[in-house]
Amino acid sequence: MKREKAFSSVSWFERNDAYFITLNRPSSLNSISLEMYRFIFDLAHQASNEKKHMVFSGEGRAFSSGGDIIALANQTDSPEEVFTTQFNLIYFLKQMKTIRVAIMDGITFGGGAGIAWSCSIKVATPNTRWAMPECPIGLIPIVGASHYFANTNPPELGLYLSLTGEILNGVDCYLFGFANYFIEANIELVRAEMCNGNLIKTLDKFHVNPPETLSKILPVMNQLKYCFDTNGRIELIISKLSLLNTAWSLKTLKKLRENCPLALRISFEAFQMGKSICFRDCLIMEFNLAMKVISREDFRGAITAKMIKKSQEKIKWNPETLCEIGNSKMQECFQDYKENSLNLPRL
Repeated sequence: MKREKAFSSVSWFERNDAYFITLNRPSSLNSISLEMYRFIFDLAHQASNEKKHMVFSGEGRAFSSGGDIIALANQTDSPEEVFTTQFNLIYFLKQMKTIRVAIMDGITFGGGAGIAWSCSIKVATPNTRWAMPECPIGLIPIVGASHYFANTNPPELGLYLSLTGEILNGVDCYLFGFANYFIEANIELVRAEMCNGNLIKTLDKFHVNPPETLSKILPVMNQLKYCFDTNGRIELIISKLSLLNTAWSLKTLKKLRENCPLALRISFEAFQMGKSICFRDCLIMEFNLAMKVISREDFRGAITAKMIKKSQEKIKWNPETLCEIGNSKMQECFQDYKENSLNLPRL
């Protein structure tokens, strides 16, 4: 049976027992608008009802650069509606019983990584560039990041990725569990074979074990684990990076000092919470935190400067430093973290 359907930003077709879905907004690196989230959510419900598998990919050089952050900052789309739809989609995909495949061939950032995380199979390639780059723009890692990063092996890597927004290549995605397949072959060829055969058998056929020599993380892993102590404090991380005084530590320190202090503090605390609460509760917590964060004027200013004007000037954050953010501010941010305004069911 063959079925095909599209609107301007998402196309899909059915072959055998699977839906093949393409994010088709290459001019914005397949950033996902509210309309796209709704369309994908409808497809996911349909696939679930029909017991169909789902294969996600992106047009052009990105799987997805994440949610449409410019529309969010400008409030072209309602932030609450965007996050509500996005988080419910992520939760629904995570609970589906059929196979979900994300082909992360290219940029896979933010909400794009969130869709991939919720798939049972994540495919990395030599083109993969994976990141949760929220702290540099005054947002926090969401879509389950506090759960996934706290459970990364080693957890110090999860904390490092959460706070810095560092980009992983495809090899590191595979080595550290952000992908469970690595494919070097032409992805269009692989998709064509998936259309005509068994998804798992096709992926097994094309999978290769990438050489660890291409890892960017392994050479600095000892430094990373020393500095990003998950049982310490963020001030201790900064102190260790400064004292270590290596090329990697100084580069990392520079990133942290440029990132939003409030986003760093909230992300660090959310990571700690992610150690002990379930995926559903992490989503609820992140939703409540994100709704607070995006209402800030410096968040909108950061989006305008970095993503619209492409300015290289340092963002003026409010507060400007970590030391200005005390326990009372964190209590204010986290006071309603359990409030389930998303109405996510407990399964």
